[in-house]
Amino acid sequence: MGAYSIPRWDDSPDSRRKAVENTRRVLETTRAAVGPEKRIIYTFWVANILELRKPGPATHPTFDKIREICEAALAMGIRHLDLYGYRIGDYVATAEDWPARRPPAQGAYRLADPYPDQHLWDRPAWHAPLREYLHSLRAGRR
Repeated sequence: MGAYSIPRWDDSPDSRRKAVENTRRVLETTRAAVGPEKRIIYTFWVANILELRKPGPATHPTFDKIREICEAALAMGIRHLDLYGYRIGDYVATAEDWPARRPPAQGAYRLADPYPDQHLWDRPAWHAPLREYLHSLRAGRR
């Protein structure tokens, strides 16, 4: 079973708390629907939908905010985390640009242009620490 959320971060003092509460609410709802024994894969965005179309680099989430969501999920018994949003392309297609964006009948379709400076793809300094943190979870060293 999968549970999915899109945390929303901003500069307000309670933004972090709200994102963690959202994680708990999504997982409680999912757990109530599937029962106590079903394994749940928890997928959450590591991009910030509130900043997706704004110019300039995203300011949220930070590495610590990503870790807080992971810790909240782990505390609720989740053992499989899926951090979604390594690179997300602009998925909106208008009627005018649909003919150019429509996948061809044969072959690969054109990749959507990425939102610049919004995803983990754009934060290479986080790659090694995030990898180390996630591997430590698997090894039980959190």
